[in-house]
Amino acid sequence: MRKKVRSYLKGLAENRARAAGDIVRLEAMAAQVAKALVEARLDLESCDRLIKKYDPRLRPERIEPVREWRHHKGKRGDLRQFLVDTIAQKAPAPLTLTEICCEIEMRWELTFLTDLDRSSWRRDCVARALRALVVQKKIAALHTKKGGDSISEVARWKAI
Repeated sequence: MRKKVRSYLKGLAENRARAAGDIVRLEAMAAQVAKALVEARLDLESCDRLIKKYDPRLRPERIEPVREWRHHKGKRGDLRQFLVDTIAQKAPAPLTLTEICCEIEMRWELTFLTDLDRSSWRRDCVARALRALVVQKKIAALHTKKGGDSISEVARWKAI
């Protein structure tokens, strides 16, 4: 006969399991960030050496850092053009938001540290660009749920 576990212990065990899962996920993220940091420092050092080699008068440490566009490595307008091209290429079949995001992630080799980063990128970057293309009448939205201008997971897109 099994002994019944008290409810407060069940809740405590669940909290402990979540914390352990967070630790595993965050340690993996920390390892990825540490590796990326080492690679970036090596790139910086090699660029500094080349700059000094070609013109010893220049001081690389005076060059201001530039922040790349968040989750987008292309030029301005590349994302919208890529969306139009991808949707037109797959026509007449409509694409879901998930399929479109997968295409973009593969094309630009995007990586996200957390699921929250990926979902905010989908909402703030991809869905916003898709809505703008609908307004410009470059693509059409199919099967979107009612509810303002939000783009749901069941949104489907087609070329006009």
